[in-house]
Amino acid sequence: MQTLASSNSERAFIGAILNGDTRATEHGLRLSDFSDDLCRAAFSACLQLEAQGKQADLVTMFDTFPDIDSGALITLTQEAAVGGSLADQHAANIRNTGQRRRITELFLKAAQAAQDASQPLEDTITKTRTYLDKAAEQTSSGDSIDGEDAIIDFLLWMDDDTPEKVIPTGISCLDSKLGGGLKGGRFYVIGARPSVGKSALMTTWATNAIKNGFRALYVSMEMGSRENIGRMAAAVSGVSMTRIGTKALLSNEDKGQIVESFHLLPGSRFRFSTKARTPDTVRRAALKMQATGGLDIIFVDYIQLLQPDQRVNSRVEGVGEITRALKLLAIELNI
Repeated sequence: MQTLASSNSERAFIGAILNGDTRATEHGLRLSDFSDDLCRAAFSACLQLEAQGKQADLVTMFDTFPDIDSGALITLTQEAAVGGSLADQHAANIRNTGQRRRITELFLKAAQAAQDASQPLEDTITKTRTYLDKAAEQTSSGDSIDGEDAIIDFLLWMDDDTPEKVIPTGISCLDSKLGGGLKGGRFYVIGARPSVGKSALMTTWATNAIKNGFRALYVSMEMGSRENIGRMAAAVSGVSMTRIGTKALLSNEDKGQIVESFHLLPGSRFRFSTKARTPDTVRRAALKMQATGGLDIIFVDYIQLLQPDQRVNSRVEGVGEITRALKLLAIELNI
């Protein structure tokens, strides 16, 4: 879907970059936002030049990318006469058109899924809902990322001095094995026999993440929010879980310590979900939290109590579907 207005915006925007009125990396655009082949190739070249610390102008581009149509680009830059403010408007138009194009593609996929009579109705509803969720999010890359976008993203990441977001577990020997702690896009499983402290360990991780300023979603199907808060309070206050668990044993001094410790656990940094029962409902809770302040990490206690979104033939297959869905969620939200 390419309109004359969007094509003109793409040409004007590329011309503004090559004329030195703006930079390719200033507006958050991606290659998939461009529908004009020449503008897409030129934008890719501009991103690569800027990632290398070079000026994205005609001379540098022709020296570095001889395959680009030089005559067409010269004409494009001669036609372009936009300043920084107009470049912003053109970038917004390009982004808006690209999003509408991807939304249209997602709705077409949803319609195709709904017409597939060979699939069980429940599966069709789940798949359709996933497409509609993606359309509602208006993601910039749809359900895939162009290879050139991926390379550019890597080059920009490599040149970015911003420290990588790493969430320490609070256990130094474990953090050293994990390269500093828990990282975005990763899926970690705590496994052990029953009643040896898996939930307690995960609560320790969650408490430490919240204390360090990260935002956490805690999905608990085994314990309510009150019991989980009690575990966190024990971790930060120094009052034993035994005393917190048996309320009658708490002294006024214990209560004072607990109340004082909650400044380390601001309620704005975490949410509990005791209703989520499938990866899809976990994802919905995660998207809601991400949209209202951000999200860095999800804790799920525990996998075997989740149910797969789709019908499966065995419990082993079900757990496989659940872990795959959670891993994809980690990648999707970089959490």
